[in-house]
Amino acid sequence: MKKIFMLLFCISFLASCGSTEILSRQERFLRNNPRLDKAIRTQINKNQISIGMTKEMVRASWGDPYYIEKARTATMVIENWVYDRDLPKDHCCALPEVVHFKNGFVSGWSQRLNSP
Repeated sequence: MKKIFMLLFCISFLASCGSTEILSRQERFLRNNPRLDKAIRTQINKNQISIGMTKEMVRASWGDPYYIEKARTATMVIENWVYDRDLPKDHCCALPEVVHFKNGFVSGWSQRLNSP
């Protein structure tokens, strides 16, 4: 009887493991935001960003920044998200290293200049 019980337990355990779903940060964000514009969805899937994206969208596309710089003026909140990552040598300048936010939305980006 113990052997049958153990066999049934193992079968049910293995069956539940097969249905466990591990989602990437992009997939989780997109699943939780089904009404998101198709162009933004495509950019997030391709690890791209664009002007006007929210911080949540950038985090879904690129992950957590290495460092965040914050400043506040009388009329706006400015943040710079610094990404410290090595890009492949054949990757031409498409991904910035510093994302600039004004009042929570991407206002631009820049790349760090390497020393000669």
